Amino acid sequence: PMMAAVSPDGRYGAIGDIGGTVHLWDIAQGQWLVSNEVETPVTALAFSPQGQHLIVCQDHKVQVWQMPTGDRWRTWGEHYPLASALGVTATPAGALTPQLLSGHPDRTLRYWQQGPVSTWRPTARLSVPGQGLLRTVVTGAQQRFWVVGDEQALYLWEHATQAWCPRNLSLGHPPTALVLDPTETWLACGDSEGCLSLWHLPTQRREWIEPAHDRPISALSFSPDGTVIACGSHDRTISGWDLQRQEQWRLEGHHDRPTHLCFDQTQRLWSGGRDGTVRCWNVATPTPVSCWEIPD
Repeated sequence: PMMAAVSPDGRYGAIGDIGGTVHLWDIAQGQWLVSNEVETPVTALAFSPQGQHLIVCQDHKVQVWQMPTGDRWRTWGEHYPLASALGVTATPAGALTPQLLSGHPDRTLRYWQQGPVSTWRPTARLSVPGQGLLRTVVTGAQQRFWVVGDEQALYLWEHATQAWCPRNLSLGHPPTALVLDPTETWLACGDSEGCLSLWHLPTQRREWIEPAHDRPISALSFSPDGTVIACGSHDRTISGWDLQRQEQWRLEGHHDRPTHLCFDQTQRLWSGGRDGTVRCWNVATPTPVSCWEIPD
C-alpha cells in the first residue's frame, strides 16, 4: 500500500509507493528532494515532532532518516518475526523517539524503543487475547491505549492499569483501518463493508456507525483538533464528517483507491493513492488544492 506523511510544520512530505520506494519532497518550495529504494513495500511513515527525522517502517525493518537529505540507518533487522500489522506515531514535543508497535502472526504485540547507536529493541511483548491474524494496530502520542484488531474484534491495552480491558469491542465485519483522535478518547474504525464507527474508549461503547462507502474503507485520519474525520475507500473517493457542525462532505479525484490520509497543522488534508498521486484538499470548502505525481 502507498503511505504518506506530512511534517508537523507542513514543510516536508514523504510517500512510500507499492514498488518499495520512498519519495521526499519540499512542500514549501514545491520540489521533489530525493527518492530512496527500501526493497519492500512501506507499511507506515511518521515524522518526528520537529520534522527533522522520518521513521520508515516495513514488514520487518524500521529505519530513521535525516531530513531533508534522506540519509538513513537500519534500525530493526530481519532476525525478528515478520509483522502482520504496524503502528507508528510521533511522540510529543520534547520526547526523543517515536512510538512503534508491531503485531505478529503468533498474536503477540511488541513495543519498540530506541537504544544506543540508533538500535531498536522490543521492550514489551504482550500476548493478545482471542484467535486469528492481527490485521490492524494503532497507538497515540499520549499512550493512553494501544488498540489491536483481528477479524472479529478490537482489543484495548490500557496503560493506566497495565492490562487488557476485560471487554473486547465486537465488530460485525473485519476492520480495515483504525485511527485515534488527538486526545485518545475516541477511536474511529473502518471495516471491509465500508462502514465507519466511532468508539468512546473510556467506556468502550460504540457511539455511532455510518455506511460511509459501498466498498471497503482503506484509510482514516482525524484532524489535529479532533473535530473532523476523513475516510478513504476502495471506491476511489474520500468522505468526511465535521463532528461539531454535523456536516458531511465527499472528495473525488483519485483514479484508484486512496491508501493513506493525514492532516497537517493548517487542517489541510493530504491523500496518497494507488494511482501514483498525492493530493492536497481544503476540507472547509471542500475543494482540491494541489496534485503531485510521483516521479518515475
